[in-house]
Amino acid sequence: MRIRPLRHWERHRLAAYYLALPIPDRRRRFCGGVSEGFILDYARRLDWGRASVFAAFEGDAIVGVVELVRPPGHWIVEAEIAISVAPGFRRQGVGAALMRVALAHARNRFLAAAYVVTAADNRPMQALAARFGAAFKSSFGEIEGRISLAWPGYDSLVNEAAAEGVALLSTAYEAAGMTEAPQA
Repeated sequence: MRIRPLRHWERHRLAAYYLALPIPDRRRRFCGGVSEGFILDYARRLDWGRASVFAAFEGDAIVGVVELVRPPGHWIVEAEIAISVAPGFRRQGVGAALMRVALAHARNRFLAAAYVVTAADNRPMQALAARFGAAFKSSFGEIEGRISLAWPGYDSLVNEAAAEGVALLSTAYEAAGMTEAPQA
């Protein structure tokens, strides 16, 4: 499995991933029932200037997605995280890996906190957020988990740059039909 950022020109891949999810999983991801039209419109209208989207891949297939979305405003110090993992890939560490990437990305952009908003019955998402130190509060049938973030350090910046470089090279090798990196 590899994780890499999705870019705005790949919005069709994001939509295809969400459309392939079973209806109950769509409800969990969007905190309510959504139609195919809603998902297509969501992917089309997503503000990629405020959203960072990462996908977990198994081969060429997306098996999980995390979105880190900053609300509008000039001095925003926190962002919402939304994670979805395809049914056949749950309980294999995909969600935790996606959460780690999103939190590191948020930290390296000087955000003080990230939060998840989930339906009260979405226990797996609550358990995942709790593993990363979320403090929870309940409001109108939804649960919000807030995760405080440390300021970025040299190590966090270098680790993120290295991970993005590896993902970029892996994608390029795959696109060229190569199974291994060329040897020097």
